[in-house]
Amino acid sequence: TSHIYVAPGTYAVVVTATGSVNVLTQTTSIPVQRLVVSNLTLSAQPTTLLANGVATSLLTITATDQLGNGASLAGVTGTLDWHLGSDPAPLTVTLGAAGTAQVIYTAGVVTGTDRITATFAGNGLTHTSGVDMQLQYAPLQGQLTTAFQGNLITYTLVVTNMDAILPQTNLVISGSIPAYTVLVSASTNLTSTTGG
Repeated sequence: TSHIYVAPGTYAVVVTATGSVNVLTQTTSIPVQRLVVSNLTLSAQPTTLLANGVATSLLTITATDQLGNGASLAGVTGTLDWHLGSDPAPLTVTLGAAGTAQVIYTAGVVTGTDRITATFAGNGLTHTSGVDMQLQYAPLQGQLTTAFQGNLITYTLVVTNMDAILPQTNLVISGSIPAYTVLVSASTNLTSTTGG
């Protein structure tokens, strides 16, 4: 016969075979280790955020044990770690009834790639899974208009910052005037316009 043990411990097994004349009894003990994380995945939705300190992504951890089940891992704790998120890390996470956990990741205000890593350990083994989060500033949108008044041509560039929460600052506008023209005047009259 075969059995699946669902709790850790050492189990004594006694097997008796009875014949027409003799009885044979054998005893053994079976150590059963606690089921631990054997397979681990970490996903994020979305994986690109504005680096504005408030944009969020849903992180989902999915874990299964040696038998491919997640339910046995309910209550198991691990860590999530990152470097560019706004919340302190590492963060302790606890797996739920299906071997899953969800955490809201909030972007920091520094751009770059943030490697988010989930780590779970047990029975001397460590399992990790990671996902890359892209943090970027909001794009700038611009519209260039031209106005003619006799021989005077006026170029106007309107730049819209698409993140009202953390607008970009210190914008540098550069370019060149067409050949065979003379620059009459230039203005750096900049006003902050946000959109979204």
